[in-house]
Amino acid sequence: MNDDGTIKEPAETGSHFAASPAPSSRADEEARSWNPLPQPPSSLGVYRADIDGLRAIAVAFVVAYHNFPKSMPGGFIGVDVFFVISGFLITSIIAEDLARERFRFREFYGRRVRRIFPALAIVLAACLGVGAILLDPNEYKALGLQVGAGAGFLSNALFWAQAGYFDEAAEFKPLLHLWSLAIEEQFYFLWPLALFLCRRLRRPLWALAAAATAASFALNLYVIEGDRVADFYFVFTRIWELLIGGVLALTAASASRLSSTLVNGASAIGLGLLFVSLMFVNADQPFPGWIALAPVVGSALLIGAGPQAAANARFLSNRVMVAIGKISYP
Repeated sequence: MNDDGTIKEPAETGSHFAASPAPSSRADEEARSWNPLPQPPSSLGVYRADIDGLRAIAVAFVVAYHNFPKSMPGGFIGVDVFFVISGFLITSIIAEDLARERFRFREFYGRRVRRIFPALAIVLAACLGVGAILLDPNEYKALGLQVGAGAGFLSNALFWAQAGYFDEAAEFKPLLHLWSLAIEEQFYFLWPLALFLCRRLRRPLWALAAAATAASFALNLYVIEGDRVADFYFVFTRIWELLIGGVLALTAASASRLSSTLVNGASAIGLGLLFVSLMFVNADQPFPGWIALAPVVGSALLIGAGPQAAANARFLSNRVMVAIGKISYP
């Protein structure tokens, strides 16, 4: 699977999702005992239109928030939906490559560069070009800082130092939205190495993911009591949202054995949590904090329910939703 949720090219995959061959030695038998994905479920091995549909919900929520903040005050939780999706897909890729003994840091980061930089470079260049015409020197200098931070995936640190996401000056920061991309890319520098080392030590990957999730969520609850801006932008208080997607990826085989009644119920509850968050979460509340559990758990329920769940198959997999989801990043 590529990190956008699509199937890898045949040259990369081969019999990608066949069951692992029988071990040829005692060492192989021991390796399979801790293998994070000894038999990857088919839900991880095929293109999932419903995940693109969930991306569409995320980007629609964010656009709705910026255009209709009073009518849809919780639209900014679309970013949290993106975080869960990203953590799920990236962890699926890494864990499976580790299980097949084919993970390479160079290839992993090469895919990230090819996916992220083309659209990012266009946005940064366009802002600099238009800014040179419209902005005064001081404003252009501020824009230059934003461009530099965006290119280096440090936007969250820059905006943390400058002010809050919801302050009045936010509308004058054309690259404010890159803070979330910075969080994701910082996570991508840390998480592959952590999984790689865990694999070398022959420890279960799901246990690492669960422990890291709990630690990050606890830090989120602690920091938000004293500094809401820091809690919003600090990578270690936000990555629990990506890590929940990671836990989901590493336990998907168990979830795939649930009854249709349970998965349909999970998808319905998940969708409900997202729309309740859209209408009732707002910028005056301490966020992320406890409140972020609603959109994060809702997203996890939808992904975990799988493509056959009622809400996923009938709503998220709709052609219009999928089309929007596919262009959500650019």
